Amino acid sequence: MEQADITGVVIVVVVGVVAFAVSRFATRHFAQRRAQRQQQHKAEADAPQSRQVRRANARRKR
Repeated sequence: MEQADITGVVIVVVVGVVAFAVSRFATRHFAQRRAQRQQQHKAEADAPQSRQVRRANARRKR
């Protein structure tokens, strides 16, 4: 193999490894953010409502 061939192979391997690492990081990062968002929405939904909010909701239902 010539020097240019080896250089090309090294570049391709490095680009592949970097792309794989970025993909893994992004997948983990966005999955973690999605879990935090879902946990926050669940906490907001489970939170007790104030009397004012309950009365407003009851008024809307009528």
